[in-house]
Amino acid sequence: MKRIFQDLLDELEASENTFDVAKSDLRLDLSDMIFRFLTETGWTQQKLADACGMKAPALTRIMHGRTNCTFDTATRIILAMGLKSKLSGIRAQQKRDSQGKTRKQHR
Repeated sequence: MKRIFQDLLDELEASENTFDVAKSDLRLDLSDMIFRFLTETGWTQQKLADACGMKAPALTRIMHGRTNCTFDTATRIILAMGLKSKLSGIRAQQKRDSQGKTRKQHR
């Protein structure tokens, strides 16, 4: 039973580096930025959408992670919020588990 649990943990950690997870993280980061901006400024989604040159339903889909957006669209949103954008990465670090298997771990 302990071995099964460890195997499940290993699989979960390995899945952290998948493309789908990375996409989801980026979407959530942008969504969080938008929600915080609207809360802090009192702007409506419509006002931000107008400032971005887009329709409010498109902004709503981006906010809720229901659609992809290009770097150009993300940049328009970020600039409309008065922010600068910078993409940075977190390098995965190799770590050996108790059985000697190599696993990646985020720093």
